[in-house]
Amino acid sequence: MKNWRTIALVRTFAWIAALWCCSPIPLGRAAERPRLVVVVSVDQLRYEYLERFRANFAEQGFFRAVHRSGASYVECHHRHAFTLTAPGHAVMLTGCYPAQHGVIDNNWYDRKTKKTVYCVEDPKYPIVGSLGESELKGVSPQSLDAPTVADVLKQSTDGRAKVFGITLKDRAAILMVGQKADGVYWYDSTSGCWVTSRYYRQELPDYLRALNASHPVQNRYAGKTWELLYPASRYRLNYPDESLFEESYEKTGRAFPHRLDVDDEKHLAKQLPATYLGNDFTLEVARMVIEHEALGADDVPDILAVGLSANDYVGHTHGPMSLEVEDMTYRTDQLLGEFVRYLDQRVGQGRWTLMLSADHGVGPVPEHAVTLGLPARRNPLGPLADLSKRLEAHLQKQFGAPPGKLTYVDKLETSQVYLHEEAVGKSAARFRTLQESARDFLRGLPGVAVAVTRAELQSKDEITIVLDESWKSLLAPGTTMEQALRRSFSAEHSGDVLFALLPYQAQSSLRATHGSPWRYDTHVPLLLLGHGVRNGSFDRPVSPAAIAPSIALLLGIDPPAKNEERPASEALVR
Repeated sequence: MKNWRTIALVRTFAWIAALWCCSPIPLGRAAERPRLVVVVSVDQLRYEYLERFRANFAEQGFFRAVHRSGASYVECHHRHAFTLTAPGHAVMLTGCYPAQHGVIDNNWYDRKTKKTVYCVEDPKYPIVGSLGESELKGVSPQSLDAPTVADVLKQSTDGRAKVFGITLKDRAAILMVGQKADGVYWYDSTSGCWVTSRYYRQELPDYLRALNASHPVQNRYAGKTWELLYPASRYRLNYPDESLFEESYEKTGRAFPHRLDVDDEKHLAKQLPATYLGNDFTLEVARMVIEHEALGADDVPDILAVGLSANDYVGHTHGPMSLEVEDMTYRTDQLLGEFVRYLDQRVGQGRWTLMLSADHGVGPVPEHAVTLGLPARRNPLGPLADLSKRLEAHLQKQFGAPPGKLTYVDKLETSQVYLHEEAVGKSAARFRTLQESARDFLRGLPGVAVAVTRAELQSKDEITIVLDESWKSLLAPGTTMEQALRRSFSAEHSGDVLFALLPYQAQSSLRATHGSPWRYDTHVPLLLLGHGVRNGSFDRPVSPAAIAPSIALLLGIDPPAKNEERPASEALVR
């Protein structure tokens, strides 16, 4: 009997020890975890801006606060090929890439409906809160095929943790927080209102309904001007303020000061996102959510995702070397500095952690890049409709006319070609040959760096990709072109041939754009500040996808199911 009791006691202690050792709480007691984790995505924030504009960052701004007491990763890169808003935001809290989370682009072609679909479009869940007609009938995270760390937190706390997302762009807010958020709010530029979807809530909370009813855009921003924050002599001007390299967004002008409309409320609502006031408005709503939802107020940790989308509008309109982008970066630094001081006051010092990154960077304005001696070109492929016809003629010359009214090319987009499998009689071998022929046609075009087929991407065999050595140096550290393309490929949503343009090529009417696998589009900040963060600058190559496992490590929960990245463990106190 004594031996039986001894064995039972030993087994009991072993079982308790096993549970303790397997516990996903690396930071020990719950009291040591932050009560609020804030994830900030600054849309189109190149890492290079942090270096180029460093001398002018304010002492009380965010970036100097990170330098004094936070952590910075100097080689943070997106690791997928097509660096766009939707996949970039989905990466951050899922910890994985489009191949796993399914969001390959802002829009993609649906073979079944023969239509281009928006990444969060979902008519089953109508927009709630707009005082006017919204552009979309409904939205949801239904295209996101991976859970976020916020979803894991909700599940691990039996729903007690609170999760919210706030951005100017619906796709940014929805794809950061995921499926189980308590509230996701974004700015409706057709009405100037903050709205949501019935996927998340049946109606807006009272405080946002009251905000919308007060017509804040008209009453606060009508006639406002965006002036330079500092004297003009302090700026690192790369081309004249009013330059042909820029455009005027919604008639706000190409040069400072940028004046907002006085009388037309609908026009004013569209102008606001392309000024720093769009970020100011976003952070005001973030404060309202923190206060009214009591985020960080109890012992159960909460997550708030905030997207500062105005930087993207400004960058597309004026370009990365513009006075507007420089001033916008200083304004963002100032606004975030004020926001972290607010977190100290409202949530409490030692009770919050903030992680900041960006969904993508941006390439140069091609016309300006040419003046710097770079091999840049706008629209090297010409009109895509014409290219589609040329590709169709090439395929018909090789395979003959397809049966009936079919064509070989179903849809051609900026980085994807969708082919009709039925046009070759549903023969797998002939369909592979069709893909290869389309791939070889694209490879021969000036402006195309690489093209690969669906069959190659679905195979585990190594793909033969020949790149100029100078182009290889523009890829993210530790990432090959093959890896980047594989991470961007979704069997459900991607085309049958994927292709990427040469460096400094822009197939777009926007003055500056992104979407490539090259360093200027992939290199973004990863900054950490607040509770549990070790001060320092780290050079290990990481990705914004590291945010998800870092939050998991900090909060003592499991990382999301499809997470692929290591946490930023060097920067976390354990």
